[in-house]
Amino acid sequence: MMKNKVILGILIFVLAILGGYYVSLKSSKPTLSSLPIGGDFTISSTKSEFKLTDYRGKVVILYFGFLFCPDICPTTLSTLGALLKQMPQELSQKVQVVFISVDPERDTMKKIKDYVEFFHPSMIGATDSLDKIAKLAKKYAVAFEKFYPKKGEPFYTIDHSTQAFIIRKDGKVGEIIHHGESAKQIENKITKYIKD
Repeated sequence: MMKNKVILGILIFVLAILGGYYVSLKSSKPTLSSLPIGGDFTISSTKSEFKLTDYRGKVVILYFGFLFCPDICPTTLSTLGALLKQMPQELSQKVQVVFISVDPERDTMKKIKDYVEFFHPSMIGATDSLDKIAKLAKKYAVAFEKFYPKKGEPFYTIDHSTQAFIIRKDGKVGEIIHHGESAKQIENKITKYIKD
């Protein structure tokens, strides 16, 4: 009996310590916008030049991809296009979707313009030198790499990060949109940033 009480006491003590540790971890967890991710940038775009600083007061959704992407990029842009169409106009006007191609070798600005505007006429497409894109991608912790499915053949695809970024009106990253989220889920995420 005494042995059981001692064991129970030890268990309660250990649980109390673990509970306190969990609470301290939760309260000290940094928010995404406080992490060293993102930042202002300028890049060649389908609207001449895109400067993030010019979009203060708007919520920017930033996504990196490429035109030959067989599924992830068109699915993501289709979802973002559906989001813009289903939102009330007074809210959708406060959102700017920007697609940055990480494949400047094949993706010309004309092709990018036709591609993004197929999903929604307000979308902006962009690309630049590979070096500039790599530096920008690093800012947002985005990875991409050429991949040749068949050795010795010229065709390549690109493995790349699939998340999109919600950039708040002050230019800081507020939240991440994960691949596969619905237009409604994304709308629920960005509404608070539009109304802030």
